[in-house]
Amino acid sequence: MKKVETKRSNPSIQFLRKNHSGRARIKILGALISTTIFLNVNATTHTNKTFLMPRSHNPNLAMEYTTWHDQIKRKDDDMFNGTIQAVPFYQKSNNKKDLGQYFSISNRTYSDRIDDYIEVSDVETSHLTVGDIIHYYPNDYPVLGKITFRPYQESCGVRLDYHQKLDKFVNGLFIKINMPIVSVKHSMGYTYTWLGTQNLPTDSNITNAGAGYPELNAAQCTGASKTMEDYFTGNVENLATQARQYPLNYYRIHNGKTKFGVADINIVLGYNFVYKESKHFNVNTAFLIPTGNAPDGKYRFEPVVGNGGHFGWGIGVDTAFELWNDNNKSVEFSIVTNYKYLFKGTEKRTLDFKYANTGAYTHPNERSTWGPYKIGGAYGDTHAEPLANFLTKDLNVTPRGEFDMMFDFAVNVGNWTIDLGYELFAKANEKVSLKHTWSDNRYGNAYIGWNTTKAFISGTTIEGGGGYETIYRGYNSSLYWNGTDVLTQYTIDSTHLLFDDAETPVQVTHKFFAGFGYAENANKYPWMLGVGASIELTSNNAALALWALWLKLGISF
Repeated sequence: MKKVETKRSNPSIQFLRKNHSGRARIKILGALISTTIFLNVNATTHTNKTFLMPRSHNPNLAMEYTTWHDQIKRKDDDMFNGTIQAVPFYQKSNNKKDLGQYFSISNRTYSDRIDDYIEVSDVETSHLTVGDIIHYYPNDYPVLGKITFRPYQESCGVRLDYHQKLDKFVNGLFIKINMPIVSVKHSMGYTYTWLGTQNLPTDSNITNAGAGYPELNAAQCTGASKTMEDYFTGNVENLATQARQYPLNYYRIHNGKTKFGVADINIVLGYNFVYKESKHFNVNTAFLIPTGNAPDGKYRFEPVVGNGGHFGWGIGVDTAFELWNDNNKSVEFSIVTNYKYLFKGTEKRTLDFKYANTGAYTHPNERSTWGPYKIGGAYGDTHAEPLANFLTKDLNVTPRGEFDMMFDFAVNVGNWTIDLGYELFAKANEKVSLKHTWSDNRYGNAYIGWNTTKAFISGTTIEGGGGYETIYRGYNSSLYWNGTDVLTQYTIDSTHLLFDDAETPVQVTHKFFAGFGYAENANKYPWMLGVGASIELTSNNAALALWALWLKLGISF
């Protein structure tokens, strides 16, 4: 077996020659790391968000390079010069309260206080009343409860990385493939303060439903017994003809949904301009093939494998050099930088909405509190259903650019390697737009007294004296029967949709990692074993703060 070794002079003389430039390099690198850590740090606490796309499992330089960097830099003229590693890993997020605020609301009743919960009661100052989620239901019944959010991600899998030198074709050319196979669990981590069950109304409970405000002819509804939790998990349906209600089909809360698959395939083609065992410098281009799932909108904080189904293209630079060498001991420093642009794709997400621009609402131009969870209707329908069923649409989503940079110090003693480093990950805010045209004059909040035998909006003829109402017009009761009102002023139109709420904001994370490994390079087929750990901090609550553990097994041939 013929190994290519770097010729070295006396190590002491070599160290003296490098000493001055080495100190300068360390000072520069220290300043660079310090600047990078605090660069673009955004302390904004995001709220009122309907969607979060976490960082994909594919771009993870710390998990990829620790220990393995020693294998991929070696070459042997008698070998095929391919190397592969398998990296079993486990990681979990730990910023539950921050994520709870991300998915919460700004409570305008209390000076825009951030409420990381949903409260339903018969008090108008609460988030929702009973009538907002159960149709038809009186507002003077007991409090239903409170649901508090503490979302988290938990994932495990095996990362596969393959590196192939192509020196037989062009000296310095190589190809690399990254392919994480993962199981991803997302949970809203909600706790429910249970304050009793409620019965759904039946036709026999309702009188005077043909005109005017319907009334209950019994002190208590006698339909199926339901809780607040049932509604938000999609388990409330009422088939009563006068109070027909369909269940929540999208935007449901949950305490654990899992997806399994390949978190995209990243193919890298690169060329080493400097190509020695003691140092290298290469430039590469990457093409990302989506293999995971695209969001379908059925659940809040649904699990996503990969980046949501987006193709990507990028460029990168990979360089490493020895800071010090003494026989079988050395200290190396590596800088790896990757930029990738993710292209537009289709995802199904839920939009929130603001009030119509009309005096009929007490807070014009403001968002509706937990709007997607309120009962509504669509033109011509003879049933009510949660507005989320209408507001969850196919959207054009452009993730745009993401930047990944790693600084790594490696201490090599014989066959042992210790890695200590920092990884910066930054991702631009997404851009979201409707994929298909929104139908104006079609959707709206359902009036609590709507008899669902009457078609929504289409049959409402206040001006003609028809005497019944279907669409919600605000707190001022005089407006219910005001013949001058125009129905289209109260529908949820395209100008009312809040696209920002469905966009993932700028994400910046700071990862600190360590790796420990052993490489047996004297073997016919060099192999390596390693372990690693990392902790990832966030600059705002739009990203996951993660900790991770991993093992490594690799072989060259």
